[in-house]
This record gives sequence, structure tokens and C-alpha cells, in this order.
Amino acid sequence: MIVCIAGSIFTTARLVSGRWNLSRWKAWYLLLATLPWVLTCSLWFLSAPDYRIFALLLAPTGLIVGFGVYRTAVMMLISISYFVVILLGFFWMNTSIQFSIPNVAGALVFLLFYFLFGLKSAFFIDRESERGRLLRQSRRDQRTIRAEREKSERLLLNILPEEIAQELKENGSTVPRHFASASVLFTDFKGFTTIAESMEPAALVAELDRCFSAFDSICDRHGLEKLKTIGDSYMCAGGIPVENQTHAVDCVLAALEMQQHMQQWQNSRSSKNQPFWELRLGIHTGDLIAGVVGSRKFAYDVWGDTVNLASRLESSGQPGEVNISRETYELVHPFFECEHRGKIPAKHKGDLDMYFVRGIRPELCDNAKSGTPGSAFQSLYDSQGKH
Repeated sequence: MIVCIAGSIFTTARLVSGRWNLSRWKAWYLLLATLPWVLTCSLWFLSAPDYRIFALLLAPTGLIVGFGVYRTAVMMLISISYFVVILLGFFWMNTSIQFSIPNVAGALVFLLFYFLFGLKSAFFIDRESERGRLLRQSRRDQRTIRAEREKSERLLLNILPEEIAQELKENGSTVPRHFASASVLFTDFKGFTTIAESMEPAALVAELDRCFSAFDSICDRHGLEKLKTIGDSYMCAGGIPVENQTHAVDCVLAALEMQQHMQQWQNSRSSKNQPFWELRLGIHTGDLIAGVVGSRKFAYDVWGDTVNLASRLESSGQPGEVNISRETYELVHPFFECEHRGKIPAKHKGDLDMYFVRGIRPELCDNAKSGTPGSAFQSLYDSQGKH
């Protein structure tokens, strides 16, 4: 009884102090609380009838099964030593217990059976517990791997178009492609450098992020592929990496929406007496080459004279306008009202025909809201997409 009480107090104190966890407390609590009872019962077998022996064989089995294999082995050694000490104590005190060879042998057999059965049970339980632990760990690892794979795919899709990312995953590389017809859109902020010098770095980056995030959303709505940002310049393209026949119209629609967004932003800044920059836009249509460059930081980029001409159209444009080339005009004039600017000199390109897009043709607009594409616009758009 003293051992049981002392053991209970000791193990509970260790648990409360934080030196033991609950699993360790449980194992040693059962050991110290039940060991003396089990050994005393073993001595009681010296004079107990058979049905009591059977009951005692079953009663403590559930307790020892809770121990691990190594704890059970240690418990067995301690118990045998304790049993021998108690046996000698009874002998020297001349108790009434009959220490006949059959009785002592029966007690020893019970004790041996008790621990062997518990040891075997603990072994099987440990094995199944380990198997279950490994299975749970495997499932956790699979979930972690799946989550990391999805995260990697999301990051890859933020860098590359979905079709290119899939090709890169399957083949380990991508093949550059030539596109016979695609449209490139360039933007740049007029007055950015001057205004940026008067702004705090955090405020400057926040405004750029707000503008470019809006451009990203506009590109997504119109099926354009964002290519890069360089300082205050933004570049995207239509008709890549999947070819289509409406890329020029898509670029002009996106450009008009970008200018509308910037006008709203400028009005908001102006009402607060805050400086703002204005947006220039240029679009050109032609052939180009697209592919992935880099071995560490992948980048999907485009090359060709079409890209250079789009950049010249942007720099030759005017703030608040959508400046397009003749090649783009030939594809979009059924949809939009355009104003011919004449031949405008472009750096290293000579004089180029340029046009300002004034908006969607009135007959193609939604009657409910001027300037918004209507059903007639959509029908014409669909028919062009089928060609």
C-alpha cells in the first residue's frame, strides 16, 4: 500500500512539474501502483483455490498490455527480485503459508506466465502501434508533399503560362515557337520619375503595385498574357501561348479599360491635391517568337521586330490615348472608331502610320450603357474568332 501511494504521488508530481509527459506518466503510474498488488497476489497463490488463481490470471492482463516491450522486461526483473525478497521475509517470519514445492512452483509459474503473456501482448501492440504510426506518418507526408506540389505549381503558374508550365513539367524544357500573328501592348507612365522623387519608397511601391495589379486583372479578363514589368513599364501580349484570331481586339479592349482605370485613379488623386502620373499605351500586331529563357529564374518572353515596334508606338503616343499601328488598325477598325494621326516618326523605324482609338463604335455598344460592348459587338467578335 505504501509503495502504491508513494508511487502515485511521485509520478503525479513529475507530471505536474512538466518533467514527464502524459504517456510516460501513465506507464510508470501503472507500474508503481499495480506492481506490489501483483506480487502479493503471486504469494497468495500459495494457499489460493483454483478459481481465484484463474481470476487473478485475467485481472491484471489489461494493465500490463499498456506497457511497452522494454518497460515490461524491466518490470519483470524488478518484480522477480521483489518476489524473492517478500518470499524470504515470509520464511524468516515463520508465517502460516505453506512453502511446499508445488505451491512455490505454482506461484513462480503464475508470475512467469503473467509476464510472458504481457510481454508477448506488449510486443504485438507495439508492433501494431508502430505500424499505425508509420501509416499515419505516411499519410501526413503524402499530404505535405501534395501541398508542396500544389504550392510549386501555383508559383510556376505565376511565372509561366499554364501551357508552357505543363510542357516544362512533362519534358523538362520548352520549345520556342514562332507566331505568325500576335499583338504586343506596352504601357509607360509619363512623369513617373519626377513624381517618384517626391514620394516615400513605401508609398511609391504601393501605388505601382495597385496600378499593376489592376492591369493584371484586366489582362486576365481579356485573355492576355502578362510578360514583364520593367520599372514603371508594363508589357503584355495577345495570341500567345495559344493562337487566336481576336488578339488585336483583346489588346485594344484591355488598353481602353486600363486608360479608364487610370483616369479614375487620377481623378481620385487630383481631388486630394496629390500628384499623379499619366499612362501612355502602344499596340502593334505582327509575327514574333516566344519561349522560356533562364535556368534558375524562368521567364516567358517574346522577341522580334513586333516587340520593338510596340515599344516605339508607346513612346510615340500621348497620355490618356491608345496608340496603335496600321497592322493593328486593319484588324480592329470594324470594332472601334479610330483617328488617323498620319505618319509619325519613330526612333530607328522611320515614319509610321499611327492611329488613336476613340472607343467602341456606337452601333456595337450596349444601349443600356454607352461605351460597353453590346450583343452586336459580341456577334462580330465571335465571327472573327472563327476565321
